[in-house]
Order: sequence, then C-alpha cells, then structure tokens
Amino acid sequence: MENAPTFSRFSTPESVPLKTLSVRLQYLDTESGLETGYATIRCGLDGRCAISDRVDVGLPGSKPLAAKDLP
Repeated sequence: MENAPTFSRFSTPESVPLKTLSVRLQYLDTESGLETGYATIRCGLDGRCAISDRVDVGLPGSKPLAAKDLP
C-alpha cells in the first residue's frame, strides 16, 4: 500500500488504472472516540472491489475502565 502517488505510475480519466486502490474504514465509539474496529476495501485493476470482514480492535466492549476500576 502506498501513501503517495508516484510520477511514473498514474492514470487519467481516459486510461485504465495502473494501481490498485486500498481504503481502510475505521469504526469509532462516539462517546470515547476510541477505534473499535476496521474493514478494508480493495479495488483491483479490473474495477472489482472486495470488502474484508470487520476486524475488532481495542478494549473489550469498546469502553475504557473508570479510574476506580483499574487493577
């Protein structure tokens, strides 16, 4: 996955794509602002896209513990 385009590999609206597209969608808890998961969308040179299953990350239940509940 590239973070920036290169001058030797680009496409125009009239040409076929030369690079695949990969985008990660993040799921956030609106109360805490913490990321709770992500899914990746990949589009190939043929125009077909695939969406991965959601991957859960972060704390169980997506909520941080209160200070009084910390071990």
